[in-house]
Amino acid sequence: MDERKYNMAEVKVFSTWSSPFALRVIWALKLKGVEFDTIDEDLSSKSPLLLQYNPIHKMVPVLVHNGKVICESLVILEYIDEIWKQNPLLPEDPHQKANARFWAKFGDDKVSSSIWSDVLMKEGKEQEEGISASMENLKYLEEEIRGKKFFGGETIGLADIALGWLAYHLVIFEETLGLKLIDQEKFPSLAAWKQEFANAPIIRENWPDRDKLASLLLKQCRDQLQIPLDEQTPESFKNKNCRPMFRSWSSPFALRIIWALKLKGVEFDTVYEDLTSKSPLLLQYNPIHKKVPVLVHNGKVICESLVILEYIDETWKQNPLLPEDPHQKANARFWAKFGDDKVMQSIGGGVLLKEGKEQEEGVSASMENFKYLEEEIRGKKFFGGETIGLADIALGWLAYYLDIVEEIVGLKLIDQEKFPSLAAWKQEFANAPIIRENWPDRDKLVTKYAVMREANLGKGTPK
Repeated sequence: MDERKYNMAEVKVFSTWSSPFALRVIWALKLKGVEFDTIDEDLSSKSPLLLQYNPIHKMVPVLVHNGKVICESLVILEYIDEIWKQNPLLPEDPHQKANARFWAKFGDDKVSSSIWSDVLMKEGKEQEEGISASMENLKYLEEEIRGKKFFGGETIGLADIALGWLAYHLVIFEETLGLKLIDQEKFPSLAAWKQEFANAPIIRENWPDRDKLASLLLKQCRDQLQIPLDEQTPESFKNKNCRPMFRSWSSPFALRIIWALKLKGVEFDTVYEDLTSKSPLLLQYNPIHKKVPVLVHNGKVICESLVILEYIDETWKQNPLLPEDPHQKANARFWAKFGDDKVMQSIGGGVLLKEGKEQEEGVSASMENFKYLEEEIRGKKFFGGETIGLADIALGWLAYYLDIVEEIVGLKLIDQEKFPSLAAWKQEFANAPIIRENWPDRDKLVTKYAVMREANLGKGTPK
């Protein structure tokens, strides 16, 4: 199929009228001038087609292009930008691209969570804590947008679209709760961006009905609460040949960066961090999350492991982590995100740190997640095909850390009988030379996670 036919092929978006995540996809396609059909979903009675296309999350949005299915709004946005080149959402420069991805992810992981979950759905002291966290997050956005029209510069980009709900949904939140989070005095640049974004024609023309949305949010709030209706960089790091990577010895997220750089044959310096006493430099480089990993390349700082992996792949082209094909690329990003959002959460939060009935539920969720991974890896050596790719690196902790969790809790989660393909992948990945040579000390990890479990269960003191 030639490129023109490929780009003009049938495009469908599974959406629901109120979803800010689905709205991102609508905006992106319209900004690109791409024609598409919208399939409106009732999420209280999901269609068989939606469940077929997105069996894991069972949510909108879902994009279907030329028969290929792409899920997860940020993954879909990158796919759209790679297929339709007009009006780009991401810049060409790898560091600027990493920066846009960082703020888009920050919007989902921090801003959205603090406002939706901790302000709208809470009251009293818990809501006050949510407001405090939200104001802190908005402060970071204010600093980032200062002096710019959009997060993307002079035109709307990926971060603007990801954060765009703030320009409309947040206003309705504020009215519902009688609060004002973003005002002209506290956040002048962010307030100006809100107005600029909200009034852009393609954005303005596609907002959902305000009264309906206000009613829905008020109902969600009441149902949840069960209430009635009534800059300075050290000189050594400016050296173009110096690539320091901040890590802790045990972090599986930092290990991803080590693997990627070594697979690329890139030399780098490692700065080890004690996360119980974080260095001023780490706090300077990553003031938002205050965590490892952090990559510094040619004086530029990149945070968040999946963002760093994409930066590495775009900067050093040898031994690519992502395929060229946009759909295959979107698929790899989906499984990497699935690993963080679902697999790691179910094992870490649901199995290692729980006991009794809660642990049983965590085991059940983990087994369901493994089932999806088993189906995806079946017939392949790696998630990336014949070579290690982005999804393998993101899921790679399963090949070592999971064995430690199993030993501590006395369970076997991935075995040859239930998950033969996943078990084979674990062994193949763990024994790849660059992977095997960089695992942390096993005994130290067992001790660390055993102490963590005991402390979380109230049976010991964290050390």
